[in-house]
Amino acid sequence: GVLTAFLRNFQFMEVEEPSNTSPDYIQELMETVSVDPKPLTTVERPNIIAIMNESWADFEEFGNLSLTDSVMEYIPSLDAAKGHAYTSVFGAGTSASEFEFLTGNTMAFLPPGSIPYQQYILEPSESMASVLKDNGYTCLAFHPGERSSWQRNQAYPLLGFDEFKCGEDMNVEAAESHGYINDQSDFNQLIWEFENRDPGEKLFLFNVTIQSHGSYTDPDYPAKLQLTDEQGEYPMAEQYLTLVRETDQAFEKLIQYFEKQEEPVLIVMFGDHQPSVEQEFLDKAYGVEQKDMTMAQYMGKFRVPFVIWNNYGLEVEAPEITSLNFLGQYVLDCVGIDGGEYSDFLREFQQEIPALTFSGYFDSEGKAHSHLETNELDEVIGECETVQYYRMFEE
Repeated sequence: GVLTAFLRNFQFMEVEEPSNTSPDYIQELMETVSVDPKPLTTVERPNIIAIMNESWADFEEFGNLSLTDSVMEYIPSLDAAKGHAYTSVFGAGTSASEFEFLTGNTMAFLPPGSIPYQQYILEPSESMASVLKDNGYTCLAFHPGERSSWQRNQAYPLLGFDEFKCGEDMNVEAAESHGYINDQSDFNQLIWEFENRDPGEKLFLFNVTIQSHGSYTDPDYPAKLQLTDEQGEYPMAEQYLTLVRETDQAFEKLIQYFEKQEEPVLIVMFGDHQPSVEQEFLDKAYGVEQKDMTMAQYMGKFRVPFVIWNNYGLEVEAPEITSLNFLGQYVLDCVGIDGGEYSDFLREFQQEIPALTFSGYFDSEGKAHSHLETNELDEVIGECETVQYYRMFEE
């Protein structure tokens, strides 16, 4: 087993090197940045809670489903910035999404099937955590699953986190939904961390939930949502939709708590990928079978919701099109933290490519493209790939 795992990992160690990764060329690319970042925040260093919610998707947004009840009621009504971002994975691969959000890097330039935490984060690497740590934040990661899952216990310290807590470290009662610690318990732990930090301590809390992890086949977890005209036909999807409603209810209680706090807090929650449920249900949700999809419809398989809320009156306008690697950088903008020259580079890159994933990308006109295409955007994408390679493997 060890030999098999080694050989499987070995195939991902070699990432294709761009033609020119010299420090002089990288500096030349950095110096072309002309976008002047405009801090959005109205307070200095608010506490930041970033929640990557397992398999959180919004199938109702496609407008093709008739359900016996609403999946989400509270979040759509919340006074906050709400939108959708594109991710590089579908059905699995959670760590790829958190890698993108935390580092600003994209899986588009890495081998298919690679796992950055296991193959590339092998020494200290810049991330949101390291940037915020340099700005006086205490950086804590929390995941109510196993400590060694995706080798987070090795990757998080290298990304700049001061501490990593897992399921066995929880300080609150841990209840389950379909065999996994539920979001209500998870969010209760976030509140505990906020209440038990040192006085005056500024907290960056990165949370990866587990409640809605597949598979969705627990016979003891009753589904409460069905398709109106096909009740019981898609038991996996029905169980999944019921879990998402639990998330909506738990998030309401989390916001109700932080609404009452005097200290400034910004909360962002986003999905890591869509769930793996019945293909027939997915076809209904998308309104088209995968074999007949346009590129834009295909990218819809990698579309996840996000919400950015704060308790101090900051007005935030959600990006119309974005991807997870850019969403993390946007959060830094929201709290007025300078992410450095790489963040500035990515901000300028987004003027032409507002969303970039392993699956494809969008141009500034909102048109979806495959990486198999050849067009006038190849040069700017190549520049981004060169900068990412340099930062990950040569800097």
